Amino acid sequence: MSSFPEFNEQLMLLPEILPEADANWYFNVLVDEVPWKRDEIKLFGKTHIPERHVCLMGEEGVRYKYSGVRRLALPWSPSMKLLRDLVVAVLDQPFNSCLLNYYPDGNSGMGWHADNEPELGLDPTIAVISLGAERRFSLKDRKTKERTDLHLPHGSLFVMKGTLQKTHLHALPKSKRITEPRISLTFRNILC
Repeated sequence: MSSFPEFNEQLMLLPEILPEADANWYFNVLVDEVPWKRDEIKLFGKTHIPERHVCLMGEEGVRYKYSGVRRLALPWSPSMKLLRDLVVAVLDQPFNSCLLNYYPDGNSGMGWHADNEPELGLDPTIAVISLGAERRFSLKDRKTKERTDLHLPHGSLFVMKGTLQKTHLHALPKSKRITEPRISLTFRNILC
């Protein structure tokens, strides 16, 4: 496990939570079994359709709103239930939902944002399993603008917790050099 002292244990990276063969299997299953959709996001009065494909899975009745998009969780698929149980066991913390993200290649990413929606509570824990292409993940201090870059390898678990969503923004920068897809499984506990 890698921890980052400058983040006061609010940031952790477990680079090999899944062995490579398991990570490959989950990636292939999720590409096929998840009903991926693309969001329509409204920013500054304009509608954008990002390259990223998404799906929300979770417990019955869980709803999540972000960037003006409202989602009702689909039931856990068998493979997602196994992954959720793994994350719950490793972190000893409950998660009732997962926002699944599929990035076809490096031309798809996410701009600077924080996971600070009211339904996540005051100091949410976000646990991210990364499958597929290794991508750079960036954090930026809201006050100092200091930036930290991490690389999220295939089969890794990345955790953000505590006040990190208040003090930092994060992004998945685009990169033309990346031609392979990536799946990001972002486990959350949504307050219903």
